[in-house]
Amino acid sequence: MGFNASREGVSIGGNGLSANLPILIQTLADVVQNATFPDNQLELSRQRALISLKVQLDDPRGLGRRVFQQAIYPENHPFHSFPTEESLKSVTRDDVLRFYQEHYRPDTTTIALVGDFDPNQVKALFNQAFDKWQAQGKPPTLNLPTVSLPQTMKRLSAVIPGKAEAVTYIGYNGISRKDPRFYAAEVLNQILGGDTLSSRLGTEVRDRQGLTYGIYSAFAAGINPGPFLIQMQTAPSDAQKAITSALALLKQLREQGITEAELNTAKRSITNSYPVELANPSNVATIVLENAIYGLSQAEIREFPKRIQAVTLPQVQQAIQELIHPDKLVITTAGSGA
Repeated sequence: MGFNASREGVSIGGNGLSANLPILIQTLADVVQNATFPDNQLELSRQRALISLKVQLDDPRGLGRRVFQQAIYPENHPFHSFPTEESLKSVTRDDVLRFYQEHYRPDTTTIALVGDFDPNQVKALFNQAFDKWQAQGKPPTLNLPTVSLPQTMKRLSAVIPGKAEAVTYIGYNGISRKDPRFYAAEVLNQILGGDTLSSRLGTEVRDRQGLTYGIYSAFAAGINPGPFLIQMQTAPSDAQKAITSALALLKQLREQGITEAELNTAKRSITNSYPVELANPSNVATIVLENAIYGLSQAEIREFPKRIQAVTLPQVQQAIQELIHPDKLVITTAGSGA
């Protein structure tokens, strides 16, 4: 069983043998409802977090993503906030306990279970394990400020001496998962940089020009709009050439759009890989959980391939005009600064 604090919440994942399902549910229920935060464990967690922070700040990927995201989101936006040595050292047990009491509550918790089990037995186990878990008052609300696109292109760099690799992030604030353009954006992204080997960015910048070790793009669409980004790893001396090539491809995409052949290939690639994902129970649990958290219907797990297949060429062309802005990018490169 493991815990992960992410951009929009906390995920708790566990797996085990079907025969041990009662133990898994009881352990989950105990941890979520009866956490005590003993001082010695809190200090151990603090030291681990401080070590993790040092590793992140010495990694071009971690530091680059931090600088990139803080350039997109204003200081009063939760997505701007990252741990610092000072913030980690200042957290007290009372702070942790207060956060736990405010945010760990049944009315904001969703549980997804996938595997070989009897539904009636599981309902009985959940009722027994969580029967006494009661919410106090109304759940906390989060009002995020509106995030505008940059008025002009913004360039930033973060120097980490001695690194053989430079990592560049290019992008701006994007869309949420419930945005009606999401499926068109998924197809668009598959063509642009969804696959390092066969996308426009991968074919041109990585394969033909040989400027990157890897390059991809993504719409980080969550409950709230997350970043649209291109990430690439290069030799420090090749970073600027790779950036120039990526920007040229974005301009070409906006000016010329995509072809019918690219549309069909992208849709086929997404829908063919989806059943492979569903072969893994852990992936199925994650998809079911995220769909519920995003406010999508339970039918979404079956309907997703159909909605991708239904995307038309005009929809993708419109998404390009509305979502691709080569002149309003934040560009961040982290590395040795060559």
